[in-house]
Formats: sequence, C-alpha cells, structure tokens
Amino acid sequence: MNSFFVKPMFGSSKAFRVLLIAVCNVSFFLLLALLVWQVASYQSRQSIQLLTERGSAMIEQSLHNAYTVLDQIALSPSAPCQDLYADLQKISSATPYFRGIYIADSQTQRIFCSSSHALGNIDSPIQTLISNGATQASGIAWHEKSLISDREALIIYRKLDNGRVLIGVLDSQYYKDILQLVMGLRVKTITLKVGDLQLVNQDNDFILTPLTATKSNSTAILMDQLPVKITAQHNSFQLRKYIETNLPLAILLSVLFLAWSSRWIWLRFGENNHFRQQVIESIQQQKFIAFYQPVMGQQNSIAGVEILARWQHPQHGLLNPALFIQQAEAQGLLTPMMLSIIEQVEIDLSKKTIPAQSRVGINITAQQLNDQSMLNAIFAFNAKLKYLDYQLVIELTEEGLVSDPDLANKIIQKMGHAGIMVAIDDFGIGHSSLASLSRFPFHYLKIDKSFIAHIVSREKDQIIVANMVDMARQLNLNVVAEGVENKDQADYLAILGVDYLQGFYFSKPLPIAELAQFKFNTVNSAPSPYFH
Repeated sequence: MNSFFVKPMFGSSKAFRVLLIAVCNVSFFLLLALLVWQVASYQSRQSIQLLTERGSAMIEQSLHNAYTVLDQIALSPSAPCQDLYADLQKISSATPYFRGIYIADSQTQRIFCSSSHALGNIDSPIQTLISNGATQASGIAWHEKSLISDREALIIYRKLDNGRVLIGVLDSQYYKDILQLVMGLRVKTITLKVGDLQLVNQDNDFILTPLTATKSNSTAILMDQLPVKITAQHNSFQLRKYIETNLPLAILLSVLFLAWSSRWIWLRFGENNHFRQQVIESIQQQKFIAFYQPVMGQQNSIAGVEILARWQHPQHGLLNPALFIQQAEAQGLLTPMMLSIIEQVEIDLSKKTIPAQSRVGINITAQQLNDQSMLNAIFAFNAKLKYLDYQLVIELTEEGLVSDPDLANKIIQKMGHAGIMVAIDDFGIGHSSLASLSRFPFHYLKIDKSFIAHIVSREKDQIIVANMVDMARQLNLNVVAEGVENKDQADYLAILGVDYLQGFYFSKPLPIAELAQFKFNTVNSAPSPYFH
C-alpha cells in the first residue's frame, strides 16, 4: 500500500489530514458564502429601508398637509354652494397636489359643491368618490376614477359636526413621482397600499390593482395614524452589487483561513503534535505503567528488578518503550512520564513485593541527567527506597555521558555519596566504552544482550564476554548479563562468574500483581548455584 495512506501510530495519515483540510476549507467557504449573502442582503434591506422611509415620510407629510387644508375650510350649515365656490377654488389651486375639493351632505348622501365645476354646481352621489358613503369621521382610499377625469386619484375626507362632508381629491401623479424617486435601481417593485387597492409599478407606469400580500423579501413601512402602507421589494441587481462589494474581503479571509487552517490541521493531527497530546493525557490518566523484570542473583533468587515503562495506549494497547521513549524525549515529555512511573513504583514497592535489600534499577537518559527536576526526583526516590530497605541503581548508557563528561562525572559522584549505585548499561556497543569505565565511578557493568545471544556458539563472543567479566573483577565492578533467553546461556554465564542474570529465560517484565506471584523456575534452570 502506498505510504501516503499508511496511518502513523501516534497521528493521522496524510490522506486523512488532506481530506480533513479539504472538508474544513469547503465548509468554511460555504459558511463564508452564506455570510456574504447575509451581509449583502442586510445591506440591501437597510438601503431599501432608508429609501422607503424617506418616501414614506414625504407621502405622510403630504397627507397630513391635505387634511390640514380641509380643516381650514369653514362651512356654515346653511351656506349655498355659490357662496363657497370662490374659497374652494382658491384653496384647491394653492395646494399643488389637490385636483379638487368637494362638499357633500351626509344626510342626503349627495355631493352638491365642487371647486372643479362651473360655479361649483354638481349633484352626484357621494359613493362616486367615497364607496362607504363617509360613514366614518374621516377616511382615505384609492379611487379608480374621479369626477374630474378617468384617472385614478387618492380620496381623503373629513366629516363635520354640521352634517357636511369635506372631500379632497389628490393627484395620483404626485405619489407616482415619489414612488419613482424611491425606486431607482435598487427596488424591483414598490407599492402604495390604501384601503382595498394598491398603486404598484408595472413596466414604466403605475396602476391600481386589488390588494395583495406583502412578499417576504420586501420592506414595509406603515404610516403613523394613517391606514397607508408603502412596501418595496428588493432588486436582485442591488443584492449582486453588495455581494461584489464584499467579495474582495471574503476572498482575502478565505485565503488567510486556508493557509492557517491547513497548517494547524497538518500539525495538530500529525504524529508529533498528536503524540504530545496523547502523552500528556496519558500522564494525567496514569496510563504509563511500571513493569518489573527480575534480576537473578546467587541461589537462583531475585536480587533486584529493573523498572521498565509500558504505555497502556487507548487504541494500540500495551506498548513497548521502544515505540515511544525516543519520541517522548525529543519532545521533552520523558521526565514527566518517568516521574509518574516513579510515583507508581513507590506505591508498589511499599507493599514489600520483592525481598529486602534488593536492587531497584531505573534507566535515565543524558537529557534527564541534566534535568534538575528529574535529579531531585531521583534523590527523593532513593530516600524512600532506603526506608523500604532497597538499593537504587541508576542505569546510564554511554551516549548519556559523552555530551558533558565533567558534569556527568560530578553528578555520578554526588549519587554515590547519597548511596545510589550507578551502572553503565548496554556495555560494549559504544565507541568508547573502556574510556567510560576509566573516567566514571560505576558500580555495575551491564553486558549488552548482543554479546549474550550467541555466546554458546560463537567463540569471539565468548572471548569478549570473558574479558569483560575479568576486567570488571579487576575494577571491582559487579557484572550483569542482559538478554538471557535459554538455559545454555545461563549455564555458560554462571561458569564465567557473572554476578547477575536478566532475561526472558527467567521472566519477561511483569506488572506488580504478577511480580508478587513470581517464582523462579528451578526445573529448567542450571544446577544451583550458578555462581562462584
């Protein structure tokens, strides 16, 4: 399978991250497009709202003025039309949008006087202008035809206490001009609704039609104290204009988000960052567990244990340290991980699981040797082990010593003064193992398992191990052989005089519960004792 699709142990695959980046960015683009649409729609509505309010204010002001004109006309109950005609003509001509003023009798329901007819003489039913016959004190309505022409007009009236009814016929063209001014390019449809009729634009003109419901994408303004409403339906051209205005900013935001989110997702779900998060969570949840591998001494008894870390991973199960120790150290997480394990060990060994005076070995790296918090924890750990009658052994590899040998030597001496023994681990595989023996005050020498694997069959390995043991004797060092996997290896090492043996032949690393039940298998062992 192509490595592009292989999922790392501690992170997400490249394919998954690419897919996640694509999904996130497509989702962002869709949300941004919706946002641009919403903003443009809001801006368009606000623009139409402002225009409609201005048009409404002009129409409302004209209607209030028209009623004011009617209120200025004084009528006596018995005055004939010829006495009123001159005043009606004067008032009507002085008000630009008035086409005529009429007087009717509410009792007879007849119009008997007009500013627009010769000498004011007229005799017409009041329903010619007012469909309900002026049953209310005042009113306003569209009328398809007036007594003056066949053109539509806006009719207002005021009913007086003396039984007379004053009627004003307002020029529809005045209101058409206001509506046309409001429309411009921003409004698709504009409507002036009065009563059961509405004046609405159609092609290049305005016509009266029966009242219809206001559409959802329209702005409506109801005039104060008047049964008049003006509505404006948005023009798609105006919406596109606002979308185009907001588009450059949207594109810039998209590019910035694409760059930021892609980088964040790639790192966040990559192996390093995902590994870091998993380690921190596992430390908090105590998912790093101490395992103990017995170290066998004389008389086939446990002489000590080496502490080995295991990770109870939520997806991958129990993980060997080879899979995570180096990466944890590279990200500065090894010390908090080890501190968590040390806390567990203190609790485990407080139950006296292994014999008194046993050695308790723990591995630390060069980075940890320079970490004061780790050193403080080691000295505190040593004090607790002393109280429990155990001996702490710190195991160091050669790589942990050569970076700053003077500092390492000073720390090892300080450990020795505190009663902590130090072992050189994996001895024989470094480039200057002998130099390390001469420079540092070690107590133990642990022969690397690569020399033990073929010690029975390979003469060179026999000679090398024999020389290591002889050299350790002369330097007064205890010798531990790692990686003992069968009886022949154990017997041969016993003949060479190795002090301690460690390997799967005796036991694999065990959790504390199994360590408490551990018993050395004497049936398959070499004759006791191994050691001289």
